[in-house]
Amino acid sequence: MRFLSRMTTAQKAVTTVVAVILVGIALLVIVVIADSPRDGRVGDEPVASSVDEMTYDEDVTALDVRADSGTVTIRPSEDDRVHIERSLAWGTGDTVAGQTWDGTVLLVDGRCEGACDAAYLITVPAGTAVSVTATSATVDISGVGGAVTAHVASGRLLVDDVTGPQRLTVESGELIATRLGSADVRAEATSAHAALDFTVPPSTLDSTVNSGDLTITVPRSPDGYRLDFVISSGDHSVTGVDENPASAHAITARATSAHVSVTGT
Repeated sequence: MRFLSRMTTAQKAVTTVVAVILVGIALLVIVVIADSPRDGRVGDEPVASSVDEMTYDEDVTALDVRADSGTVTIRPSEDDRVHIERSLAWGTGDTVAGQTWDGTVLLVDGRCEGACDAAYLITVPAGTAVSVTATSATVDISGVGGAVTAHVASGRLLVDDVTGPQRLTVESGELIATRLGSADVRAEATSAHAALDFTVPPSTLDSTVNSGDLTITVPRSPDGYRLDFVISSGDHSVTGVDENPASAHAITARATSAHVSVTGT
């Protein structure tokens, strides 16, 4: 009986030690969680975030957006005012995101130092001129009637149902423009795929692609099109388009290590 009593005492001691260890582990977990960022990220990954909505009643003639990474979406507004929905996430460094006015030009700066990501949804009066410069992002512009200038260093540029003059550039990635009603378009893609689809015959289309493919789709024109191809280490094809050197509608395509196709609808 004394032997059984000693064993029971030993078991109780072991149980006590195990309990102490478990409590210590639990406290350690609590401390780690308390010291961690609220969204669970550390280092150079985003650790802080904000969501903001802004409305401007001022007269606006142009929108100028600067962005690093993330998305920029631009649409026409329904009430002739400017509306901005902005979601930001950042880590090391400071965000400098903000808006300023220069006369009737609204400047939207979504850049920051260090790790950062921004998502913008901006609606503007339909006739507003739009300019977007992005480092690594997806830029989506649709339904605006003013001039559009967009430059994406790396990412995607999507343009749809735009009627004003356009200057579109993608250095690396993809350029997709659909339902274009513009008479004057200049598009350039470097190490990128580009597709331009028109609903009305453009008066002037000046396009350049290096190391990629360029697809141009145009509606039939009563006087055809004046076509000019400058191809280096590549080829081109024309389908369903009447060529007319005297046409008022001119398409110029420059390509290096690329295939260019022009198709009539």
